[in-house]
Amino acid sequence: MAQVPQMPRVFPAGEIDAEMAAIIARIHSVHEGLVSTVTPATACFANVFAPWIEVANEIDAKVRMMQLLSHAAQDPEIRRAAAKAFKAYGSTAAAWLARKDMFDLIKAAAAAARDDEGLDPESRYYAEDALSDFAASGHGSLQGPELDIFISQRSKIEELKTAFGRNLREVRGGLVMTREELVGVPEEHLQKWKQDGEGEKSFFVPFGNGGWSTVMRYA
Repeated sequence: MAQVPQMPRVFPAGEIDAEMAAIIARIHSVHEGLVSTVTPATACFANVFAPWIEVANEIDAKVRMMQLLSHAAQDPEIRRAAAKAFKAYGSTAAAWLARKDMFDLIKAAAAAARDDEGLDPESRYYAEDALSDFAASGHGSLQGPELDIFISQRSKIEELKTAFGRNLREVRGGLVMTREELVGVPEEHLQKWKQDGEGEKSFFVPFGNGGWSTVMRYA
């Protein structure tokens, strides 16, 4: 019988920085190993993408747990520490995507994967998806300072998106809305938002606690 995968551990606030530092160091080590031992002429799925997949399998659960804690941890200290760590991860990931030497390897390995008749469809898809991440960062279409500006602006946009989401989750306040304005929202949510003494006339929709996202999804 196959073993049931264990849930990732929930990190206490005091361990989060060290855990993220170890994750970043592990990925950096793999990337440096790739650019020091593989060239575009020798790049293929086995020596470029396979090591990348291996390290992703090692760290993915931890990274996603930190992302979850940055959004949903009840302890404010854990939430702040996780948000700081995940921001560091995002900044470092942007720096990796900015590297032309990595792009050259990914591009060459993806081309080799297309010509490898023995490669399974899932692996081919992974190679193209990795290449598209670098293309979305401007590689192949922008050069020099233009590429640097594009990547910097993209990182700033990601930071603003993160801050926007955090504000929506943590802000105290909301809007009073009518049933007509909330057409489409499931009744279970409306019942939670009913105002005392108002019956079915108006509902107080909180910005945080899922209120905003629920209205944007259903109304």
